[in-house]
Amino acid sequence: MSKKAKQGITIASNTKIQYRSNLITVSNNQYTEQILIKTAVYLIRLYTKVFIKTSKIHFKALKGTYHSIIANLLQGIHKRYKKILIIEGLGFSARKTSNSLEIKIGFTQPKYISLTPQVTCQIVATKKIILKSTNNILLGNLCKQIKTLRKYNAYKNKGIREAHEYPLQKKRTKK
Repeated sequence: MSKKAKQGITIASNTKIQYRSNLITVSNNQYTEQILIKTAVYLIRLYTKVFIKTSKIHFKALKGTYHSIIANLLQGIHKRYKKILIIEGLGFSARKTSNSLEIKIGFTQPKYISLTPQVTCQIVATKKIILKSTNNILLGNLCKQIKTLRKYNAYKNKGIREAHEYPLQKKRTKK
């Protein structure tokens, strides 16, 4: 068990958290998010804090994991998570359709990624994809799915990368 699991999770004043039969619902005035947890883990709420308890001894290791998941949900409800992906390469582009993302990255056919309702997408100048969500896990999985379509190649300066990654242009060696 981690040290963070022993500490409670602080809840903001305008946030509502409900726990019914393994389903945790976190909501505020704008957003609502739900997560399903195991039966041996339950929540205890004391004033403005939530504590995580387990009924079985072998689920004790999961307390820290559920602590971070619930804390991330509470943080995402107030301040949405945001990831920026950059598409680099000649002729590479992205376009948003009704509920999917169309990415042209050098293949004969464009690649389509379906977007869930929890994730909002914004395209800036066909080279920058801005993804926002209240669920950090869902957002990270979607970014990983998009980045694996065309991994960034440092030799050619082509591919999809995150905005905070600044790869160095590698030099080509000739024989």
